[in-house]
Amino acid sequence: MLQEVDQPGSSIDQYVDSLEAVLAQKMDAIRKLQNHLERFKSKLRQEDLMSRTVQKKQTTMHRT
Repeated sequence: MLQEVDQPGSSIDQYVDSLEAVLAQKMDAIRKLQNHLERFKSKLRQEDLMSRTVQKKQTTMHRT
């Protein structure tokens, strides 16, 4: 895009609009990635909780 805007007769407004569209797409992709990461972290926390629960039960069973 920078090469195009450097050409004689190119429109700076078109460049700004194009850049804005690209940035909006990138921001959307980042938001989606953040959402995926949050869901992954949540599942990891759930798995960790279940693992600790099972370990507690196993420890309790071995003591009796």
